[in-house]
Amino acid sequence: MRIPRLMEPYWILADGTLELVKWVFPGNYLVLPKKLEGQTITSISERAFSRCGSIIGVELPDSLVQIAVNPFQPCRKLKRILIMSGHPVFETVDGVLYNRLTKTLIACPPAWPADSLAIPQGITCVAEHAFDRCSGLAAIDIPESVTAIGESAFMNCEALRCVTVPDSVTSLGGFAFANCKALTGAVLPAGLTAIGENTFFGCQELSGLRIPEGVTAIGEGAFSFCLKLGDIALPEGLTGIGDAAFFNCRSLSRLAIPAGVTEIGEDAFSVFADGRNVPNPRLTLTVARGSYAEEYCREKGLRYVVA
Repeated sequence: MRIPRLMEPYWILADGTLELVKWVFPGNYLVLPKKLEGQTITSISERAFSRCGSIIGVELPDSLVQIAVNPFQPCRKLKRILIMSGHPVFETVDGVLYNRLTKTLIACPPAWPADSLAIPQGITCVAEHAFDRCSGLAAIDIPESVTAIGESAFMNCEALRCVTVPDSVTSLGGFAFANCKALTGAVLPAGLTAIGENTFFGCQELSGLRIPEGVTAIGEGAFSFCLKLGDIALPEGLTGIGDAAFFNCRSLSRLAIPAGVTEIGEDAFSVFADGRNVPNPRLTLTVARGSYAEEYCREKGLRYVVA
């Protein structure tokens, strides 16, 4: 239960403690208090620091027991997050925030002062939006201990050039690498079963990618606006291709659709031209005779050949 306080920067929780929801701070180094109006701050919400764009450092109180999805995304100048050593739940290593109980990387400061980062061995999860807007990171080393990467985990890492997702990862969230504009290639885990919604949306430099054989679904917008994508093979076990999955992939010239595909979404192979979505004029699809893909191509006016 949460009780809102009009015009106040917090909610009162059922146990009488506070959740910080909107903190306004005009300076550049924030030391967050342990208490407000005599009540202890135990939680931080996702948008708590949306008005703290100028901070370069932040110290968190030792009273915290809950921190929502990366609340530091809007803090474009933030270089370092600190919390008391020995805190029972959270810890920071080189300014990066972790949950020591769940072995989760919660937040990397957007202005982290290096162009590469190695996630410590033993971390099992990279949380939603954990690296969102870390625009200076060109390389990230993900250890074999990581099994899950959350939605939008590396979104807007505009300098990230290449990434290897280890085979230990079995869950890769949607938008995971969206708008990584410098990303030229990625190695995906062998056990992956789906490419999520908008996973590589807007990766303008992505030119080639191997999709693991176990992938059965490519989500909506998965490769939309990958303008240089020209070398990709779809696995034989694939059954579904989502709406706009390869929308505006203007360099894509050839693609074979496996015979087992039984669903292809709207504008999956379209480009935007003359104010409307039209079939990609450069693309020739290879389809199986009598397959769903052949019928789809005829219906949508896509160029195709029958294998």
